[in-house]
Amino acid sequence: MRFKVNGNWKDGFSHDGILYCAQRIEEMLMFFTSHLYKAPVLNTYLLIEEFITTYGLVKSGTIHESHLKIILDEFCDSLKNDIVIKEHFSASQIEYFSQHLNELSQENQEKFMVYLFHKFGSYPIWCGETVKKYANQEKDKC
Repeated sequence: MRFKVNGNWKDGFSHDGILYCAQRIEEMLMFFTSHLYKAPVLNTYLLIEEFITTYGLVKSGTIHESHLKIILDEFCDSLKNDIVIKEHFSASQIEYFSQHLNELSQENQEKFMVYLFHKFGSYPIWCGETVKKYANQEKDKC
């Protein structure tokens, strides 16, 4: 991080998770933070919504279909690395979702994304549970 979080963080603070979240939020909001350190703007769930919306624009001829491939690649990458998804689906299920999407036609990809949108419908709640789980862990440092 380029800049230090100014606040009342005492040396004896026992919850690294909260400090980490505060630093990441500050980092995301700083327009001059290097893109290498910025968090992705859209999470896995929002990428599904972006794909569905973009598919409608492609179908109407507003934008070129190459945009869908970019979103799909970002979604598959996010899906494989999303700790929230990993807590609710097995590695084989996640691999199936990703592989299956890449094998389908665009029309069927959109249908499968709608299915995933409903399947991941509790994603915002899952995120809150994950934050609570990791924020309450005490330091592992010596």
